[in-house]
Amino acid sequence: MKTFNTNQFKDNCIYSWDDNDSGVMVIQKNAYTTAYNREFMIDNNAMNVIDKLGGIDSCDITLKDNNVIIKKGKVKVKTLIKDVPVPSLDLEDLQRLNLRYNIKKALPFTDLQNIKNGVLSAVQVRSTGNIVATDSYWAFQHNEGCDGEDISINVSAAFIKLLGSSNYKYTYNKHVIVAEDDDYKIIGRLIIGNYPDTNQIFKYQAYEPFAVYDKNELINALDLAMLADSESDCVILSDKGIRLLSGNFNSDLNPVNENIFEVAVNIRMLKSIVKEFTEDNIKMYCYGDVGLNPIVFRDINNNDTYILLPIRVKE
Repeated sequence: MKTFNTNQFKDNCIYSWDDNDSGVMVIQKNAYTTAYNREFMIDNNAMNVIDKLGGIDSCDITLKDNNVIIKKGKVKVKTLIKDVPVPSLDLEDLQRLNLRYNIKKALPFTDLQNIKNGVLSAVQVRSTGNIVATDSYWAFQHNEGCDGEDISINVSAAFIKLLGSSNYKYTYNKHVIVAEDDDYKIIGRLIIGNYPDTNQIFKYQAYEPFAVYDKNELINALDLAMLADSESDCVILSDKGIRLLSGNFNSDLNPVNENIFEVAVNIRMLKSIVKEFTEDNIKMYCYGDVGLNPIVFRDINNNDTYILLPIRVKE
């Protein structure tokens, strides 16, 4: 087995490991190195900073003494280096992953990583162009047909955070995924197993929406609800209007169609989905009883499907 470490490549490397043991290594190509090579690790907070600044290719990352310095424009963040053993990653038998899109750019609302109880932990990528993100509350599917054998791999959120806006060349094997452009090579350890089970998540079909909302009116109502009670996570949609479970907000905004229904969902995740839509009307579908089964949103313009799980509440 070949191993990948700083002594081999004599470049600056960044390692990060999360609770799921999914690792990320970054190699800065043609990087200026000091008299010695140093193995170092950055914590998850620093990775979040890189993510918010647009990814690894949008930042200037340097080493100074015991610190990693991340800069972009007038923004400068300094984090302490953590000395760790160099991980061994299997880079043998890498195969081309023929994606037509940047994985990170295809994902919507990555800020959901900061919503409590809504941490993005894995993304499933299929070589046929199907990309799926999921956690305990929501799921997202993007379809973009690609050529080649249909394979499926689970990529960690840690890997995705460091991706920039480049058109990366992706390769993979049973253990790692590699994204490479002219300046950086980003290597992430894959999450092994059948997580998530996308065949089950996206089996729901419905011909007619149970609710249709004007996009701007729905966003305005959700914004007002969040201003009225910033601590409340649960919003209840019904044919009679929109209200918070806490009772601190009520709106008479009704869907444009006339169906009787009631469903409770996470308000922040609902708003994030609605904001991503390119259509003027938000159509909500459900397979089975509304309020007990997942809500399906389809943005036909972008070939995107969103699923939001309902919250069972007692008022």
